[in-house]
Amino acid sequence: MTSKISNVIKVPESFSLNVSVKGDIKALKYQSMIILKKFGCLELCSINLASNSCVTLAELLVRKGYAVLKKITSNSSTQNSRDSEENEKININFKIVLLKSSKFEELFASFK
Repeated sequence: MTSKISNVIKVPESFSLNVSVKGDIKALKYQSMIILKKFGCLELCSINLASNSCVTLAELLVRKGYAVLKKITSNSSTQNSRDSEENEKININFKIVLLKSSKFEELFASFK
């Protein structure tokens, strides 16, 4: 029975989490906490519309005391359309780096 459980729960291999528009904020929060527990650092990455969810998740983790904000970076790039040069798409990339707070272990124990 433990083999079925281990197949469902995926252990993160990186401290980076790609945030998408379709992602549930509660599921992303849980994944973020697992990454913080394992690595002590979390990098939230988003593109375009997912930036709002990325910022919301970071604010939630900081406000609840799970994490401390280390760095925020953003940049934009232009992507040319294959059909014509007039249709250019601007992509916005957003990255937020968080560190595990000093109260994390205590809060994480009560979260379970």
